[in-house]
Order: sequence, then C-alpha cells, then structure tokens
Amino acid sequence: MTSLEIALIRRSFARAFMAKANIAKCFYADLFLRAPDLRRIFPREMGPQQDKLNDMIATLVRESHRGESLSGPLRNMAIRHVAYGARPEHFPFLRDALVHALRTQIPGGLVQAEVEAWIAGFDWVAGQMIPAMEAELAERRSAAIIGSDRVPYFSR
Repeated sequence: MTSLEIALIRRSFARAFMAKANIAKCFYADLFLRAPDLRRIFPREMGPQQDKLNDMIATLVRESHRGESLSGPLRNMAIRHVAYGARPEHFPFLRDALVHALRTQIPGGLVQAEVEAWIAGFDWVAGQMIPAMEAELAERRSAAIIGSDRVPYFSR
C-alpha cells in the first residue's frame, strides 16, 4: 500500500470509529446476502464476532504503516480460518461487504479515493492470507490422501 492509501484509510477510519458497531452489523448482514452459504461457518450469536471484526480492523489500521509486522499474524489467522471453513474464494465477498458497510455506515460516507484505498488495503491483507490458506488446504488434502492409502492392520 502507498503512504497516500494508508493516510486515506486512517482518515476515514477516524470517522468510522464512532459507527463501528453499525459497520460490523452491516458488514455481516451484507456478507450473508452476498454469500448465504457463509452463514454456517459463523456462530449464532454474532456480537462477539462483530467485536473481533472491529478489533481486527482497528489493529490493521493502526499498524498499516508496518505491513511486514502484520504478515505473520495474518498468515496465522488465515490458517485458523481454514479450520472454520473459510476459503480463498470467499475474499471477494468479504471485500465487497466491507466496502459496502464502510460506504453506508461511516458518517459522511467515503469519497472514491477512500474507497480505492480501502480496496487496496483489503487486497494487501488478502494477498497475505490467501497463499497461507492455499498452502494449508493443500497440506490437508495431502494428509487426507496419505491417510486414505493406509491399509488397516488386522491381527489374526
């Protein structure tokens, strides 16, 4: 991300902070409209999940100038999310739901340059997470194949 994109994200996030509860609610509502099958991988009670989303966004914005320090934690988070059922193909839905929530819930909305900055930021995060997810999925497939080739031992 460029320094201008980081500045635009931070400026708009300062306006978003007061509406963070609405942003998280709107994000998940829009996500489940765009991709109804994703609802099954989330808990019934979404309050704690919304808090986690808000905390993650705040951390990413706060640390955005230190991108490399975020890479490891983002890769680890991606691997954890594979276990929940998250997949690389879900990222476009996530990006679109986030942009929709920010546009509609931030007081004053977003100007186009801010929208583009948030998309660039999201794409950077996705660029850290997707390869880790793909590697984890490949490892799980490999382990499943190896496990299915084992011949059970029966004692006589």
